Amino acid sequence: MWNKLSLQLRVTILGGVCLLSVCSLLMGYLVISAGKVFYTPYENIVLTTENNEMTKESPAIWEPVSKENLQSSGANTKEIATVVNIEYHAAQQRYLWISLIGTIILSIVGTLSIWLVSSRAIRSVSVLSEQIETVDENHLNAPLPVPEAMDEVRRLTVSFNHMLSRIGNSYETQKRFAHNAAHELKTPVANMLTMIEVSELDENPDAEELKETLSDVKAEVFRLKELIGDMMLLNVSNVEKAQVDFHLLYEEIVKELETDCAEKGVSIFCEGNTILLGDWFLLKRAFFNLLQNAVRYNIPNGMVTVCCERHKITISDTGIGIPAKHLDHIWEPFYCVDPSRSRKLGGSGLGLSIVKQILDKHDLPIQIESTPSGTTITVILNSIKLTAL
Repeated sequence: MWNKLSLQLRVTILGGVCLLSVCSLLMGYLVISAGKVFYTPYENIVLTTENNEMTKESPAIWEPVSKENLQSSGANTKEIATVVNIEYHAAQQRYLWISLIGTIILSIVGTLSIWLVSSRAIRSVSVLSEQIETVDENHLNAPLPVPEAMDEVRRLTVSFNHMLSRIGNSYETQKRFAHNAAHELKTPVANMLTMIEVSELDENPDAEELKETLSDVKAEVFRLKELIGDMMLLNVSNVEKAQVDFHLLYEEIVKELETDCAEKGVSIFCEGNTILLGDWFLLKRAFFNLLQNAVRYNIPNGMVTVCCERHKITISDTGIGIPAKHLDHIWEPFYCVDPSRSRKLGGSGLGLSIVKQILDKHDLPIQIESTPSGTTITVILNSIKLTAL
């Protein structure tokens, strides 16, 4: 029931209860205090009137009564004390009722004030809620208007706009990925379909021609399989942690790159060693992609240098470099600096995206610097996750 009430009503009820409690406690304290200060026992009244003066220990709420007045009025001391006590109790009751009525009035006025103040404060939240409801996939890049008041609603709006911007960027990245993935998957399928249709044009195809066609189709199937495997690596989630000797990892990678190195005459050198904590297969794939790019985009008879230090691993090449305007985008899926050159070298545009995804899963930041005479990639190592040899 409580959770079904509006925020404004809940704030008002809580404020009203707190105000009523404080006023009630204050009223009770004042009533009790007044009774202790102004109450004069019967014996003290008798003593006061007989001595014709007020005692310091028992202050009274009336003027002293003289013996002449007592004699002239014909009233004795006991009668005077009785009248005074009756007057006192009547005054006490009036004070109690006035305090009670005042407490009720103050509580009502205070509750209404809380309702009005909370209404103004929550109005901006209601406006923000209505604005948020208008946001959809077509307006992710349209920020909400930020209120001028320097309050929590302003901070909430600014935070929401930042979140909206990140979601918008992520959404656009996913759209580009889906578009590029569809294009990359469509190409080998279209090639295979074309080969099959060409073979069907000949009613009596030659065995050699069929064999060649099958070989081409098989190559496209392997290319499609590799592309799908790369796309699955982009969504890797489970990382099995174990000690990984980087030098052993490097030796396996260099062995697999022997053909590429021989074709371009590129030499690879490694200095130092490091024990990493992570998944062998994933780390191998990440550093394989980095070294493969360093070889493929190198100059003929170029050089690749791998340097292992305490807190970083650097991979430097003597290649063609990457223009500065592309450095912020090379980690995006299917992004190619030179699409025609990448296609010629067998790249799909997923290599560096896979590297970034794997290293992020291992909490290993990566940096890149490039000039027309070469590129240097640095993998920052956490000292907790490694041991230098």
